[in-house]
Amino acid sequence: MRSLKATLVIGTLLGLINHSQALVGGHFTWSELVLLLITYLVPFCVTTYGQVQGKRQRDRHWTGQSKLN
Repeated sequence: MRSLKATLVIGTLLGLINHSQALVGGHFTWSELVLLLITYLVPFCVTTYGQVQGKRQRDRHWTGQSKLN
């Protein structure tokens, strides 16, 4: 859920920055739609990856493993 919230905020900001001319000008094409979806996908992947790595590190700490991968 945390990744989705971050994705909505960051993706919207990046989408407005990168695609505002197409949105305002009314020249929004299918290729621009794909790029806009990728704009949302990237922050989702980064946030999810960071959460997974943080939880893995926390679990290693609790099990007594000190080696980080």
